[in-house]
Amino acid sequence: NAIGKVQVLTLTNRQDDSVCLNSSYLKLTFLENDMDTPAYSPQPFYQIWLNAVTRPNEQTYRQIAFSPQAKPGTAYLWLFLVSLISGILSVAMLSLAGSPFSELGIDVQEQLGTSLLAELCAVPIGAIFSVLLFAIWIAIIQWIARLFGGQGTYGQLIYTIAAAVAPLGLLNSLLSLLYAIPYAGLCFALFTLAISFYLLYIQILAIKTVNSFGWLPALGAFFLPGLMIVFLCACLTVGALVALGPSIEEIFNQINQSLMY
Repeated sequence: NAIGKVQVLTLTNRQDDSVCLNSSYLKLTFLENDMDTPAYSPQPFYQIWLNAVTRPNEQTYRQIAFSPQAKPGTAYLWLFLVSLISGILSVAMLSLAGSPFSELGIDVQEQLGTSLLAELCAVPIGAIFSVLLFAIWIAIIQWIARLFGGQGTYGQLIYTIAAAVAPLGLLNSLLSLLYAIPYAGLCFALFTLAISFYLLYIQILAIKTVNSFGWLPALGAFFLPGLMIVFLCACLTVGALVALGPSIEEIFNQINQSLMY
């Protein structure tokens, strides 16, 4: 108030000087505001992952989604590296412990003509396709969320979900190495199942937080793409059965005739 009175008196008495004083006051105010606003400090990826997994609430996910670090490229990199590590661990486990078909006397590598080196070379390709499918999945979810009145963006959603999916996916891959332990493998399998349900909750919470709507639209945005895919597959299956009906019937007739004779 005192500063305001000084400015009014200056404007009435000395107009030219008041402009200078007013400008100086505005500059001083802006500097004070800048000093009051804390500078943003980027967080390391492990801190973001830890917050996303151990503090699953709207405040935490809002900070993750609306931070300057929330970029789709970062999410792609996280998911690719985790998929790459998971693929390498899977190949190593199958090579050391053997595949389930080895108990039946079937050597999968010999039958397919593959080697350990070929399998390792195929891991990055599989990781790329995994990231691509995940990106398409999130894009469909966000598109449906926008139809429900969501206010978020694709980049915010995939970054927030990847911050939780990446560490939990890596943990699941590490736990899968312990499945071969007798009796203890069942416990680790149950723990992995619990992680999967926890991850389901986290993804729905991320959709709800990023798009600023309720639980019902978040559930719809998450489950509708899966229901659409199931419905599409069912339609394709029925269409294929209808189209191949006469051929299938003829094959069954030939089988019945061969059995009779």
